[in-house]
Amino acid sequence: MSGPFFHVHLFEVLNRLGRIPEMLAEMRELWGDYLDAGLTSLPENNKTNGEYGSSVGHPWGASPTVYLVKSIAGLEPLTPGWNRTRFAPVLGDLQELQVTVPTPYGPIRAELKQAKGVVTGLLAVPSPIELSIVGAAGVAITRTAPTK
Repeated sequence: MSGPFFHVHLFEVLNRLGRIPEMLAEMRELWGDYLDAGLTSLPENNKTNGEYGSSVGHPWGASPTVYLVKSIAGLEPLTPGWNRTRFAPVLGDLQELQVTVPTPYGPIRAELKQAKGVVTGLLAVPSPIELSIVGAAGVAITRTAPTK
């Protein structure tokens, strides 16, 4: 696959096909390389001849953050402003995942663990948000006061 820009398209296709293991493998391969190199920002291109090029501050390199929330933690707004939100975690081969998603009502916080294919953990959701839950029977849902 090409540089980080095109991965947003690849991740969307993998998301729609439900191929979370392949998505995680791509994230680990490319973004793991960035972590191993000690980068603290996201490069425009993959490493060529030992260098990442002259520009290492590109927002399109952040696509894993979108799909870690949307596809893997399974948190997706169904309406603008997160008024209605879907929660359908699919952790793939991850044993745990923690995410915090800002919303107009305050943050949604998820602390998820997986053992033998069963997802458990905690999900804290501001009270005005209507939640649609899919396949997360082992996750305790708590309501938090809105910050608005």
